[in-house]
Amino acid sequence: MHPNSVVLNVPCTMQNPELPTGCESVALTNALNYYGFGLGKTVIADAYMPKSSWDFVTAFWGNPHSASNGNCISAPGLTNTANSFLISRGSNLRAYDVTGTGFYDLYFYLESGHPVIIWSTIGMQNLGRCYATQAYGGRVYRTYTNSHSVVLRGFNRSLGTVYIADSLSGYVSNSAERIASLYSQRGAQAVVLM
Repeated sequence: MHPNSVVLNVPCTMQNPELPTGCESVALTNALNYYGFGLGKTVIADAYMPKSSWDFVTAFWGNPHSASNGNCISAPGLTNTANSFLISRGSNLRAYDVTGTGFYDLYFYLESGHPVIIWSTIGMQNLGRCYATQAYGGRVYRTYTNSHSVVLRGFNRSLGTVYIADSLSGYVSNSAERIASLYSQRGAQAVVLM
């Protein structure tokens, strides 16, 4: 029997002003802090996340401290970033790239007490313009002008609502159908720590 609703107590550190394009690293920070790591805002971005001048799948493309020269990192790179941190701390937790999981199937992780980092858009707006494409590991990754990553922290089945820790907007709720659509359009990218 599945619960009707779950809301996990995920912290919601805000990314600005230090990390105007660092949403993925701050989403990971929020997920890690849910497990009690007590990380400061910039630790993941500065000490654990690989950087690149072009690769946005396995590294962060650009500088997350820059509004004009920062882009993004995709699920494979964020998973590796998380595991570098977890291993360095001697933690038994690991990050898993669960990209391709159906949106409503992510509820299983929430029911088990695990928040999920997902890729969406800023303010849950319609998808912006795609400005880069990269193939990796049998998938094609795309990034968009309004790319954003958030932590899915809960749901209410009867209301059709999901609850999100968003490093730009704070704690927000939205239509599950809307978030499912954006998640799918963003390549169904998801990372979970377990």
